[in-house]
Amino acid sequence: MRRGRIFFYLAFIIIVGLVAAFMIWQRFLQPPADGTAVDGGSIPAQEVADLVDVVVVAQQVPRGTILNETMLGMIQVPRKTFIEGWFREYAEVVDRRAKFDLGPGEILAATMLVDS
Repeated sequence: MRRGRIFFYLAFIIIVGLVAAFMIWQRFLQPPADGTAVDGGSIPAQEVADLVDVVVVAQQVPRGTILNETMLGMIQVPRKTFIEGWFREYAEVVDRRAKFDLGPGEILAATMLVDS
């Protein structure tokens, strides 16, 4: 009976030691997967976002209203989220009518406007 208890304690100590060694290896000895140094060394440069200007409505515009430059604004969106049909210049939008009610901050698309 005494041998079984000693074997159990010995196995428990070995397992705890292996877990501790694995944890130390994971935290301190293995390099990070993202390429950054743990000691504050080199940090990879962040990519500069490629932005595109798009036209938005700056105020509430009721249906049928002819748009002018005072009702419009510009915001920047990432090029990868830019959708064909969004307007990029005021000249494309001015003197066109709103097809339906437009709220402030809405990005203007070709399907929202009609020629007057």
